[in-house]
This record gives sequence, structure tokens and C-alpha cells, in this order.
Amino acid sequence: MNTQTPNEQLELFLSRYTDEIAGAARQALRHLRRRVPGATELVYDNYNALAIGFGPSETPSQVVFSITAYPRWVTLFFLQGAGLPDPQNLLQGSGVRVRHIVLTTAQVIGSPAVDALIGHALRAAKVAIDPKAKRALVIKSISPRQRPRRPPAKAQKASQRGVDYETVRELAMALPGVVDSSTLRGIQFKTRGKLLACKAINRSAEPDSLMVRVGAAEQDRLIAALPDACYVTPHYRLYESILVRLARIDRKSLQDVLAVAWKFVTAAPASRKKPTKRKKAASVFRFL
Repeated sequence: MNTQTPNEQLELFLSRYTDEIAGAARQALRHLRRRVPGATELVYDNYNALAIGFGPSETPSQVVFSITAYPRWVTLFFLQGAGLPDPQNLLQGSGVRVRHIVLTTAQVIGSPAVDALIGHALRAAKVAIDPKAKRALVIKSISPRQRPRRPPAKAQKASQRGVDYETVRELAMALPGVVDSSTLRGIQFKTRGKLLACKAINRSAEPDSLMVRVGAAEQDRLIAALPDACYVTPHYRLYESILVRLARIDRKSLQDVLAVAWKFVTAAPASRKKPTKRKKAASVFRFL
């Protein structure tokens, strides 16, 4: 029988992450608790990640927000966020219900723009959270099998020889108009709604490669200039992209490559989207 309190259990779950990720998750929790008093917090220590949902009761379908900790970042989910006004285009996702923001720095969740989105979400919630209610913390489920909460040691060593995904995120987000649209499959960055760079997931790419859209004219030039760090496969050549070995490129070179990509993507005309079929609503359990 578990004798720990829910708060003690939550601290145990967070302690399995790196100090950086655990600290970011704790700060996000403190901010949301101040912003959403009276919420019932539902904790799901799932296979892929640790999620803490904020809602009016213990009913999962009524959850409004979720703070979810992954090995490399923390994400704020808006479980009823598809229709929220978002003039700064901060919300990511294309489903019929859920939107999210990757908390790239500790300050993001406390920014005026994100705070405004939280306010809109509270007012639009299907079931309102009573600010006068007593806050409750409920451990809803603990998965018996879980992915490691910290990045693999091999990946950490590789990042020391070159750059890691946090450096990629820092450099990409420093470019004008770039937004973080990372997903469960890896990091991804867009500008003006168009893909700039993302983790290379096609089987033709080497592990820990970054796909960067630079345009056909720049592919061969960059590969010739950085032969140890840059390469391309037939699959990615079709997308006017190059692949970057993160373990073999330095910060300044990656910054230059991303700058070339930004110039190419922002200069390209907007593509006309084909009509798509309406997607089915995703289950909230994916984000809790």
C-alpha cells in the first residue's frame, strides 16, 4: 500500500527528469496554480510522459489545460483550444480540439500572450472551473512500463561533440517570425506557416540528423562547404532540403545554415493547400 501523499508522489515523478526539465515543469505548475485557482489536478504518469491536467472535477473530458513533461521539453496543452483567438499564432496543432505550446524557456508561460490564451480558454471552457473551490490533486494512473524520463546517455555524449536539440531550438527561435511546432515525433520549426527545419525521421537519414529547408540552389554549396556535417539523400533532395549531423556541426555553422533556410522559406511563395477531410476528435487521454 502506498503511504505517500499525492504531492509526494508528484515530486517523485518529477525527480526522474533532469533538473532543467523538472524545474521548468514545477515553474509551469506554480504559474498555472496561481492563474487557475480551484482546479482539480489530475496526474497521469504515462508511458511516454508525465501529464498534470487542470479541470473542474475528476472527469478527464472536462480538463482545460495539461502540463506535460517529456525528456527534453515541457508542453502546455489546451485541451479545448481549437477555437481560441490566437493573434500571435502561438498555438500549435491541427486537430479539431487540442492545441499546444512548447515552453521553450521558463518565461514563456508567464508571458502576456500566453496568459491571454489561458484567460480565453478559461472563459470558453465547457464546464467552468470554480475559483472558490478547494484545489485537489489526484493521482489518476501510473503506467507500470515507462520510457526513460531522461535523454539517453549516448545522445547526451553526442550533443557534447556538436550541438544538441536545445541549441537548435535556441538558434531557430532567434530568427524573426519562427514558431516552435514540435510534436511527439521530435522538434519542428515553422515560419509564416511553412516548415523551416525539423528532426529527420525518414529512414534514409542518419540518427540525430536535422532536416533544414535551404532550397535546391544552396544544397550542393552547403554540402561542399561543410562536408562532414551536411549531406542529403534522394528522399530529402526532393524537398529542397539538406540533412545536418548535429554531432558534427558547431554552433556558428548551424546558425549560418538556419539563416540560409530562413531566407529561402520566407522568400518562397505560399503554397496553395489542398482541401482535407475533417479529422476525428482526438481523445483527451493522449494528452493526459
